[in-house]
Amino acid sequence: MTGAIGEDECMHPSPKTATVLVAIAAMIAAPFPARAEGSGMRLRDHELARRGLEEGSIVPLDKVLAAVRSQLMGEIAGIELEHERDRWVYEIKLIKPNGAVVEVYVDAKTGTIVKEKSK
Repeated sequence: MTGAIGEDECMHPSPKTATVLVAIAAMIAAPFPARAEGSGMRLRDHELARRGLEEGSIVPLDKVLAAVRSQLMGEIAGIELEHERDRWVYEIKLIKPNGAVVEVYVDAKTGTIVKEKSK
């Protein structure tokens, strides 16, 4: 052996170790890519969102949050931008003053609240 770890151990991990490493890599990589519609090109969510802002198909988040805050009381606990049923939707998780959690769905093109759902 040339060091603290044998050459065979470094070059040939056990099947269990290899399986764990592959599983970790898959979990890390899975949430990132999104497929652009009509093409084989893969884009990340933030790239799709930026493109939507540039094209005017998505209202900037600060304007959406201002609209939500003016209509609903509470603290924002989470925000997602998703493409659902051929449109972009902001999903905003809100904690109301009484502690109730509500998901607010906002049409990303118009900035209009389209649905509220208690959790």
